Amino acid sequence: MIKGLIFQFDGVIADVSGFRFLAFARICEEKGCRLDANDYELVKSMPAERALRLLMDIGNVSCSERELNDLCKRKDQYFKEALEKISTNSLTLGIREFIRQAKEEGYVTALLFDQDCARTITESLHIASLFDRILPSRDEPQTDAFVKAADALDLQKQECVAFVSSSAAAAMVRAADLRCVAVGQSEASFYSDYHIRDFRNQNAGILIRKAEGE
Repeated sequence: MIKGLIFQFDGVIADVSGFRFLAFARICEEKGCRLDANDYELVKSMPAERALRLLMDIGNVSCSERELNDLCKRKDQYFKEALEKISTNSLTLGIREFIRQAKEEGYVTALLFDQDCARTITESLHIASLFDRILPSRDEPQTDAFVKAADALDLQKQECVAFVSSSAAAAMVRAADLRCVAVGQSEASFYSDYHIRDFRNQNAGILIRKAEGE
């Protein structure tokens, strides 16, 4: 029986793709090349180091491993700076109402956040109080992050459902043996138990039962 809900931040709670694009674009500009929207589409789901290496190759910019590592750190800093300008306009439609309803029905909630400014961002979005636990995930393999989130809620992993937005994250959730709901783009639905576009008009109890296969 599902008792806990685990949410990724990016693409589930809020759309931060524009902020990430700005961070990558700033790095490219510093290296003397321009980030094209089509090129960004190729790399946006990649780990930062791999993405930056490909973008530098596209821009004919040579980088040593040390330089690439420095670019990754700067990209993270630029992304953090950009996120500080986030507003409630970036929230996924219906997300606050959905989590409030879930908590009223007795579910406990955890948020996985891969930036060290999690508390600042969630307070800016007025959503910090919606979560029983806010946990870092950037230094964890995603499989471990979801299992640790279940532990932090004092639940077994089989008692949790994770909400994710990417196919890679959905695959990790399934590997960790949690139920999975894909949010947003449909490619994540291949690995998920259920898929929704957003949280508008979603009843928490009904959605969770669907994820359980009922």
